[in-house]
Amino acid sequence: MRTLGFMATALTTACLALALSAGTPANGVEGFVYNVQGEGLEGIRVQVWRGETAIASTTTMERGRYNIPQWSGDMPVRISYGGRAPWATGWEESLSGKGNHRINKVLLKVGTADRVANALILQQYQQNFAVLRAYGIPEAAIAEQYGDEVARLEVPRAQSLKLNEVRKLYRLEPLQVTPQ
Repeated sequence: MRTLGFMATALTTACLALALSAGTPANGVEGFVYNVQGEGLEGIRVQVWRGETAIASTTTMERGRYNIPQWSGDMPVRISYGGRAPWATGWEESLSGKGNHRINKVLLKVGTADRVANALILQQYQQNFAVLRAYGIPEAAIAEQYGDEVARLEVPRAQSLKLNEVRKLYRLEPLQVTPQ
């Protein structure tokens, strides 16, 4: 009888573990990518990076859903979301390379008149540059990968000095700001 009880407990535990992991990738990442209105964004590239190497990628599907089921190794990774105008690339940094991640990401639209959104976009690109440099990625490689995105950024005149700081990081010429 004791053996039967042990087997039932073991089976219940196994079923519970299976139920908890159902739909969650092993050593992977899944979630949704949204705009600020909460609408899912289709066609957004999602990539898992280790250093300067993309080790896994996918594109968001219907309602912005994505799933990268597995990658090799267990060292920390970072995830990028973007690569499609008019959306600014977003990042998640220093994620464990072990286990599962469920991340819902909101992307900001480039060229909006919203000062807060523009400030966040500029901050994201500055942070991305700093993180990539910390990983030892050369400035030229960073500029090559993200320079076109930074070149498309448009902000109101009041934020143009900050934009020029970001443009300088990515080896772009500063914009000429005319006095008001």
